[in-house]
Order: sequence, then C-alpha cells, then structure tokens
Amino acid sequence: MKELKLLLRVNALNVFNFNRLRYTADRKERAKALWAFIGFTFVGLLMAGQMGTYSYMLAFALTSMDALSIMPGYIMMSASLVILVTTVYKSVGTLFSFRDYDAVMALPFKTSTVVMSRILMLYGSNLFFSAFIMIPAGIVYAYFAQPPFAFYPVFLVCYLAMPVLPSVLACLLGLFIAAVSARFKYKNIASVLAGLALVAAAVVLSVSLPEAAAEDPSKVLSVVASISDIMSRTYPPSVWFTKALQLDISYLLLYLSVSAAVFVLLSLGIGATFKRINTALSGIRTSAGYRIGELKTESPLRALYKKEITRYFASALYVTNTAVGVLLLLLAAGALFIMGPEKVMVFLPVPGFWDNMPQYAPFIISVFVSLSVTTSASISIEGKHIWVLKALPVRAADIFRAKALVNLTLAVPGILIGSTLTALALKTSLLQTVLLYLTPLAYSLLTTYLGITVNLAFPKFDWTSETQIIKQGTAMMISVFGNMALAAVPILVILNISLDPSVLTVVWTAVLFIAYRLVLAGLRTKGERRLLALNA
Repeated sequence: MKELKLLLRVNALNVFNFNRLRYTADRKERAKALWAFIGFTFVGLLMAGQMGTYSYMLAFALTSMDALSIMPGYIMMSASLVILVTTVYKSVGTLFSFRDYDAVMALPFKTSTVVMSRILMLYGSNLFFSAFIMIPAGIVYAYFAQPPFAFYPVFLVCYLAMPVLPSVLACLLGLFIAAVSARFKYKNIASVLAGLALVAAAVVLSVSLPEAAAEDPSKVLSVVASISDIMSRTYPPSVWFTKALQLDISYLLLYLSVSAAVFVLLSLGIGATFKRINTALSGIRTSAGYRIGELKTESPLRALYKKEITRYFASALYVTNTAVGVLLLLLAAGALFIMGPEKVMVFLPVPGFWDNMPQYAPFIISVFVSLSVTTSASISIEGKHIWVLKALPVRAADIFRAKALVNLTLAVPGILIGSTLTALALKTSLLQTVLLYLTPLAYSLLTTYLGITVNLAFPKFDWTSETQIIKQGTAMMISVFGNMALAAVPILVILNISLDPSVLTVVWTAVLFIAYRLVLAGLRTKGERRLLALNA
C-alpha cells in the first residue's frame, strides 16, 4: 500500500506540476503556473455552469411531461458515453505505452502495484472530469425532485462507481483497436480511422433520438418512452443507477457489485498480461526487403512539414483529439445538405435562430474549425527532444510554418467541403457564400498561429503520456475555450446590436486577418528567442 501511494503521489505531482510550482525560483514559472491554475478553475466553472444550464432545461422539460425519473439514468448514460469515447486511446497510453515504462519497471515494486497505480490514475482522471457532468446534473435533479435525505449519500456512492464500467469498456476497446491495427503495415493510420469512426458513431447516436420527433413534435412522449427503452436495452447499468437513486437497495447492491467485480477482473487481467502487452505495443514492424534508394534533397520547409505530418499521424490520440472539430463540421454540413434545414432545426429549436442562419453560418463553421487546433500541443509534443529541433540549421519561422501547415492541412479541406455543402443547403447569396469561405479561413489562420504562441508560453516537456499535453495541457485548454469564445463573440453581437449582419461579418473577418498578421509578426520577432529559451 505504501508503494502504491508513492506511485500515485508521483503521478499526481507530474500531471499537475506541483513540484515545479513549489520549488522553482523562477518568478515567470510561478506566474505561468498560477495563471494555468486560474485558467483551469475558470474552465471548470464554465463547464459546470453549462452543464447546470442544460440540466435545468432538461429537468424542466421532463417535469412538464411527468418523466423526471429518467433524468439520472439519461445523464449517467451520456457521461458514460463521453468517458468511453475520450478514454479509448487515453487508456492505452496511460496503462501501457507510457514514456517512463522502463524507469518505473526498474523500481523495486511489484508489477501488480504498478498496474494498480496506472488503473487508479485512469479512474481518477475520469472521475474528475465526469464531476463536471454528474454533480451539476445531480444538484438540478435534487432541486426538481425534492428527494429524501438518503438520496444524497447514495448519489455520492453511485457517482464514485460511475466511471468504472465505461473506463473498463474503453480499455478493452482500445486494446482491441491497437491489436487489430498492429496487424496492418500502416497500423497508425488504421488506428486513427478506427478512432474517428468511433467518434462519428457516438455523435450519430447522441443525436438519433431527437430525429424520431422531427416529423411530428407531438410524439415527444413516445420519444421519452423510447429513451427509457433504449437505456434499458443498450446500457442496463443506467437503469440500475436510476433505481438505486430511487433508494432500491437491491439495484444499488447490483450496481456496486458489478462495478467492483469488473474493476477487479480488469486489474487481474492487465496484471497477468502487463509486460506482454507493453512489449507488443512497443514493437516496430520491420521489412526484410529494405533497399537503399536514391537520396533526395528538399527545401527546409518541405522537410520539416513531412517530419511534422508524420509525427502527427503517428499518434492516434493526437489525431482523434484534434481532428474532431473538422469531423463534426463535415457531419453537420452533410446532415444539413442531405436532410435539409427543416429537419436539422429540431436539434437546435432556438426561436429566430434559423431565420438568420445564413448570417450565423460563417461563425458556426469557425467554431468547428477552431474547436481543436494541432498547434496547441505542437511544441510540447517534442518532449525531451526539443533540443534536436533547436539545433537544426533552419529558421524558427520555418519550424513554426511547418507546424502551422499540419493544422491547415486538416482545416482548409474541411472548410472547403463544409462551406460548399452549407451554401447549397441554405441557398446563400453571393456575399454570404464568399463569407462562408473567408471567415472560417481567417479564424483558422489566426487560431493556428495563436496555438503556437500559447504553447510557447505554456510548454510541457516532462510528460510521460501524450494524454497530459493533448487532453490535459494548459495550452490546449486555453486554445480550445479561447477559440470558441472568439467565434461566439460576433454571434452575440449580431443578436444584440441592430446592424447589418453581412457588414458586421465583413468587418470582423477583416479584423481577424489583421490579428493573424499581428500574431505572425510577433512570432517572427520574438518566436525564435522564446523557442531557443525552452528547456526540457
């Protein structure tokens, strides 16, 4: 137990950088850590507030239909789906392919202790992030349902058990994808495609229920019944969770015992195969038919771009987390084009919104494009090899440009396809069509170079798993929520100020291009100095 506590403590210190904040004598490092803490706190409050608002709207609607009882199970199933999708690739990197595997296994600890520390770390991260979904929803449900006092300790116990089942399923699914992908010559591409397919399937599943009422809004009650039926058939633990919160002791014991049994089985299974799985995942496919071919020379920018794009697609976690915005854009634009605005509007029934959809469309596309930017982790991804990048006989501007081109390689085709489908579906005017392309492009250019700027300010090179910089990194968090706010501002202005939306969009697009040039100029003048000052 002492060894397990020590490993968990070291992992926590590494993830949250507590030691750097506590022992560093550099005031700039302390200031960065403080601002990172403030930023995480703000983001957490924002997420909790958004979930609370959504839960209130859901509870209000379900109460009017006398169906509030399905809310806990529905929220629990939604949180489980989020955990499942976000943990599939994170699980493999957290449990097995962590960078300090050799150093950890060299310690005088039992393998079972190391395995348990990795499993608890995965469980703890999922428990932490699920709190932003479950706790606001639980408070809102309690406000509407007015349950007895016994509800609260039962809810706490069920919440602590909630991440177990989806985490275990995600681990098994992640290992299955890794095992199948390893049989292909280009295993990383196969793994990336499988991950994107999983994300697409989750999105389609999450919006499939409202579609049932698209043709006839009077069928809302039947949709509620279908939700209950789907919950019981596809994810029975959501029903156990609901019954447990209704103080049914038998279902509470069933839910907790199944969660505990699955957790123990996963621990025993991974403990028995831990070293073999790590050996298999770290293996490299070689070819006996290698031949020395003609050597080619390329420009520094082209060579750097090939290095960056190869590194990008070598990480399934990196791709699935940063390509999701473009994927969602293509799914949304495709649905709008195929189904038509009349059926799609049921997913977002905001009064007056669809009447002005052509004016909002450029900014909505921009939200998708800015949702996840590859450059926000492009400096940190170098890890302890950052010195190699600094030692290259190339200009810092070419290094930044190569990293930016990776993001633009994803964003620009997505903008072209998504904007074309949106223009055809909404039958936009000539000016609106031009803005559908120019405004998202301006956002993409600005957020791409802002990502590099932010990552230079908040780098992290001592990561042991890519999850720490791609999903939990300060630079990534700042970029994601900052970019979303940047795209939301003009929509709020259009809603509250009586100006011609097209004129406002033109002005805002021009401002974005100017801001992009200013950020680019800042990187050219100060970027190289910041890059050379970085130390792993």
